[in-house]
Amino acid sequence: MWKPTRRTALSNYFANYFPVTLEKTGDLDPSQNYIFGYHPHGIMGIGALVNFASEATGFSKLFPGITTYLVTLDINFYFPIHRDFALIRGIIASSKESLNWVLRKLGRGNAIVLVIGGAAESLEAVPNTMRLTLKTRKGFVKLAIQNG
Repeated sequence: MWKPTRRTALSNYFANYFPVTLEKTGDLDPSQNYIFGYHPHGIMGIGALVNFASEATGFSKLFPGITTYLVTLDINFYFPIHRDFALIRGIIASSKESLNWVLRKLGRGNAIVLVIGGAAESLEAVPNTMRLTLKTRKGFVKLAIQNG
């Protein structure tokens, strides 16, 4: 990840246009690793991109010492320019190997951000409704238990 790419005018534009905000409800200990569940997915997941793959809403100021890694489908890494854009911003593949690498080998002060409902939930994006696709999405709980 190259941190300057997380501070772009385009990210700020998205944060203002949609509008996207990040609310802090508690402190996070930078000597721990975290798994964040993000909801809702929406059509493009702009909220997750703006909050966790950029600094447009000030994540690092709100939670100093925590580095976020937004998780996406493996297929997003098959296309060269798109792959490089994702990797340079700290976006990682949704494979068990990638998730465990961040949580076990990268050290402390890291958070992976999973869009819990995934692509199935994106199909449920309807104005003024909140539908969480969770019934068959339990792998993140197992991942949390395995990584403490």
